[in-house]
Amino acid sequence: LCSVIIVEITGIPKTTYLTDRLSVLSGYHLFVDDIQTVINFNTTAEMWSALINKLLELSADKNVWIACDYVQAWAIITTSKISIVVNVFTDILAPHQSTTLSMNLRNTSDLSNILSVIRDEF
Repeated sequence: LCSVIIVEITGIPKTTYLTDRLSVLSGYHLFVDDIQTVINFNTTAEMWSALINKLLELSADKNVWIACDYVQAWAIITTSKISIVVNVFTDILAPHQSTTLSMNLRNTSDLSNILSVIRDEF
């Protein structure tokens, strides 16, 4: 039985689809990677608020880590849509719930370090 589930987001799932799927994973520690792929032309603050609130709900009794690479999203979407997501993150999450990774666009070292801590702890 694994205690941490890694959710690798591929494609461009709808925010409600992702929220529904994450609900099934309550009771597990989660590492959600590439959440920026959910940012699209239909992105609204309400959609992202629902997603972040669902992740916060799941983190009430388990750990939830989220990797969001805004630069990858910027390559395919407008700055205004990314701003919506950034604003939701900063409005909902407390400062201690967020960290900024290095300027390395791939964040390979940062993500590897995070996954190492998860592996060692859980």
